[in-house]
Amino acid sequence: MISMRSTLYALATLAALSLPIAVREVRAQGGHSQVSLVISSGAGGGYDLYGRLAAQHLGRFLPGNPTVVPRNMPGGGSIVAANWLFNSAPRDGTAIAILQNGTAFEPLFGVTQAQYEGDKFTWLASLNRLVNIGLVWHETPFDDLRDLFEKEIVLGSSGGNTLTLPKLLNSIIGTKFKVVAGYKSTNDVTLAMERREVDGLLGTSWDSFKATKSDWVRDSKARVLLQVSFDKHPELDGVRNLVGLTRNDDDRQLLEVVLARQIYGRPFAAPPGIPKETAAILTAAFLKMGSDMEFLADADKRQAEVLVNTGDEVRALVESIYRTPRPVIERTIAELKKAGG
Repeated sequence: MISMRSTLYALATLAALSLPIAVREVRAQGGHSQVSLVISSGAGGGYDLYGRLAAQHLGRFLPGNPTVVPRNMPGGGSIVAANWLFNSAPRDGTAIAILQNGTAFEPLFGVTQAQYEGDKFTWLASLNRLVNIGLVWHETPFDDLRDLFEKEIVLGSSGGNTLTLPKLLNSIIGTKFKVVAGYKSTNDVTLAMERREVDGLLGTSWDSFKATKSDWVRDSKARVLLQVSFDKHPELDGVRNLVGLTRNDDDRQLLEVVLARQIYGRPFAAPPGIPKETAAILTAAFLKMGSDMEFLADADKRQAEVLVNTGDEVRALVESIYRTPRPVIERTIAELKKAGG
């Protein structure tokens, strides 16, 4: 995690000294130099929020102050955008994308639609980490860690993590969650909690919960019972992390593969094979933006939590997961299929 201001200034200075023609002379349209920032999801939602936040500010830290134009490219859970970035996007610094946090690992899991190599993207930065949480409505009787293993807790699900994560925890840790699927969105699940159709929700992230249900946080309308992450969120210091309850190394390795996607939860990338100087400039721009007061104030106004990590850190994580022994990957695939993923 980037916390030393001197590192930011050093990288920014290095970038300025190694300015390539490809970024100095970005294509001009209508008299304005532009960089395209593709958002791998539709409008609304977390990736759109972070993509448009970056598009609003990133140009101030790039040579020539180009206009950064956001463009949504949804489809296939980010695979459409990733295929475009890997195979078709210009490799001159004028095209970048925010990809969904699990996109890099789809080829590893045998998803044939993913026509790219996740460890070959030019990773630029991540603007946040995701910490999955489990919460229950305040009127439910569940408030102790033992309740997760001794009582049936009914959870609503809108698919994705909210479906697979509780079932995975049932299988490898021994929790007793009952999952009611079929809700269209996380918002529908929280409405069901208010109506007492379900007890709670597991698999949403803490930052999303704070942004969409700030009144629940303020008025203590829900209790956060657990978090599922390898790095506990500093605001959830008193909330138990279930990763520590894995029963053996094999189970822990499986969770490492599943949860790797949330460690750097809002990742930005450029195509593979762009010039090293161009990659350095783009990375330095993200780092400088991440410590800029105007950017941080805007992020706070949009309720977007910012925690900046370098492209090198994102790449190291992706490469480490690609080195996971194949038997662990195969078991992970089998458990996720069993859990509905």
